[in-house]
Amino acid sequence: MGKVIPIFLGLAAGSNAVATLGEEQISEASESNPLFKAPLIVGASVSANFGTDSPGKRLARELGHSNDVLTIARGGTPGKEVLKQISDRELDGRSLVIAVDLLFWDSSLSNCEASIASLDRFLSQLSERKIPIVLGNIPALLPDRQPCRLKLNRHIHDVVKKDPTRVLLDLESLHEDVMKKGYLTIRGQRHPIWDLIPDGLHLSRLASDFLSEQILQGITRAGLFSYRS
Repeated sequence: MGKVIPIFLGLAAGSNAVATLGEEQISEASESNPLFKAPLIVGASVSANFGTDSPGKRLARELGHSNDVLTIARGGTPGKEVLKQISDRELDGRSLVIAVDLLFWDSSLSNCEASIASLDRFLSQLSERKIPIVLGNIPALLPDRQPCRLKLNRHIHDVVKKDPTRVLLDLESLHEDVMKKGYLTIRGQRHPIWDLIPDGLHLSRLASDFLSEQILQGITRAGLFSYRS
């Protein structure tokens, strides 16, 4: 049997409906839509593969493009600082940006404006080059230590709505749902929060796999990626 990638067909926390991609479909999808041929992964520790490979890296590998991944990420670092490392040279030839946790540490700052301005400049650079982005919002993982979280999330939602090549990875709603229910259902099995973020901040392999599925679902729904059913 060929390799398969499960794709969740509803909001992650509540759905058990799964589709699968076989090797032939993966090859066909990758060739007809080169979205993952040269992805840029940018962000903090999750994007930097702390503890396990990032969702973006896992997805690129499954789609046969692991050698073409560029990662620019620094654990514990606000996105406004990470983005300073990205020049035109790093963006040249990139097919997709995956920014799961780009602004997570910015949410802990007392002033949000520089982070918002930095994100807006980056998004403008991407728009000029017609590079799509998957942008994660910010879950409440640090109670009383994220004064900018709500403002940054509002801005993330606003900028995603402005451009169909921007896809939201709604980590905030996912985290809220898990905390409310006490578990996340993955392939019919209930997993408590500690199965997903064992140290309270960083993803387990299970959670990273799951978010890679959510990314694929999001870009497919946005019409940026397609596969033969």
